Amino acid sequence: MLQDKVNKELISFLNLQFFYNVFFLGVQLEFPGQRFYIVYAVLNLLIFVKFLTFIRLDFRKYSTSVNVIWILYTLYSIYVITNFNGNYSLNNVLRYTYLPSGFMFYLAPLFVAQFSYKDSFPILLRFIYKQSVIYVVLLGLCLSYDIIQNVSSDKVLNHLEGLQLYIGGGLIFLVFFIDLLTKAQRKFVWIAVWVTVITAAFFARRAILATYVLGVVFYIIGKTISTRSFSRKIQYILFFSILFVAAGYILFAFGESLFPALAGRLEDDTRTGVELEVLDLLERSGKYLTGLGINSFYYSEYVDEMRDGCETGYLNMIMKGGIVYLCLFYLLCLPVLIKNIFKKRKSRFRIMCVLYAFLVIIVGNGASSTFSFSIRYITFIFIIFYLYNKDMQTNSITKEI
Repeated sequence: MLQDKVNKELISFLNLQFFYNVFFLGVQLEFPGQRFYIVYAVLNLLIFVKFLTFIRLDFRKYSTSVNVIWILYTLYSIYVITNFNGNYSLNNVLRYTYLPSGFMFYLAPLFVAQFSYKDSFPILLRFIYKQSVIYVVLLGLCLSYDIIQNVSSDKVLNHLEGLQLYIGGGLIFLVFFIDLLTKAQRKFVWIAVWVTVITAAFFARRAILATYVLGVVFYIIGKTISTRSFSRKIQYILFFSILFVAAGYILFAFGESLFPALAGRLEDDTRTGVELEVLDLLERSGKYLTGLGINSFYYSEYVDEMRDGCETGYLNMIMKGGIVYLCLFYLLCLPVLIKNIFKKRKSRFRIMCVLYAFLVIIVGNGASSTFSFSIRYITFIFIIFYLYNKDMQTNSITKEI
């Protein structure tokens, strides 16, 4: 009965998360117009209030050391989201209820941890598959509309990046656990991955491209090392080596003509300038340790605008919560991943959990703003608490969904 209740709440939570991100995309993409900004913001405020009813603190599933770190992380997260640098205007507070980088990002572990049960995983996987189908349909519709209406390249890029992170962000999660899908679903996932990779390459979206290329590499590594048969390992190594050599040759020979925008941006550095500005802000404020709070801004000469964050994950965490927050975050995440790396007996499922979590960490700290309240971040938190769960029995998760 308890598990049935948890599963029903998980479905409600995931549906609310989907609409929360959809409404934020409406604000970000100005669809169908700027006049709908208030409507989307109000809807997300109502969803945020509903989210608060999902908060549960169940310490029985985890060890004492994990509970201590979790409590410290939660308390410090509350400090970060209540630190407005004295500017507690109603507009400011409401703003962070609908921003995925606002309150929801810091409170996500309080929502997600309660769902980290074995029986909840198929529900999560099934939901992400359906959301990925919606992502592919919306991507096709948006690109078709952009081409027909001849919209500006900036808007096309906003459509692509927004849809990928907030609607299609779970697609790479499906790659790691593709063995749990049906044959038809597997085919769709690989088609969706190829569509995303080719689209990202065409529009020179290096962060998306890096996420999927690295994700597929991690998946191949996981599949290879989790295979017990030595001859099968050799087959995997030879097959994927030939595949990567062939892909590398095609890109080297025809990449510039096929993807001219990507070829022109391969050596562009669009991160260092902003990162140096954030470091300069922290140096001037002297708040490396505790951060500047959730309501922190800086003027970026590099992009000529006021900014409230940085795409480089660890710097954004330091900017908001300082080195203390960064340490608590990784103290919560890394020990369980490292522990599972050195386990003598590792199922393929456990290996894929660890590799996926490391992918999100790498991408979030280097390539994109993964560290915001999105389906990708939710799956990351789910995996972390799932691996911590005392009752975890990964070998039993073998059925197709």
